[in-house]
Amino acid sequence: IDIRFGEPNLKTYYAPRYLRATWANARGICKAYDMDIATFETKNEMLAVSEMCKNNAKKLTTWVHIGGVTTIGRSSNWFWVTTGAKIDYEMIWNEGNPNNANGVQHCLSLGDEDYLFDDIDCYGKRHEDKFICQKIHTEA
Repeated sequence: IDIRFGEPNLKTYYAPRYLRATWANARGICKAYDMDIATFETKNEMLAVSEMCKNNAKKLTTWVHIGGVTTIGRSSNWFWVTTGAKIDYEMIWNEGNPNNANGVQHCLSLGDEDYLFDDIDCYGKRHEDKFICQKIHTEA
């Protein structure tokens, strides 16, 4: 699926059909395919990908990993691992999130049936889920 954001770049999003991984391993898999884990520069971009997930929910898992992290103990400051940029737009969370359950939820996914932001354990085996990679194409 191609979604155009931020001329002159075109982002192609890809959720590997047969692969699942923890959040910590997902980025490495994306990199192996010459992509990176998905990031969203704007709220509208996040909502477009969220809608894409809802429309393909039967092919996905409850959580779909994306490339956001927070500093430990500060769940109000979220960053993109690909650029280090702070997420500076209003983040739309699943109800009750971010909750940093058990003090270990420092990574970001789109989750539940609405595929909104959800904090998760970066390394937890319980969260071997689908993930979204992105390829940014720059036009000449």
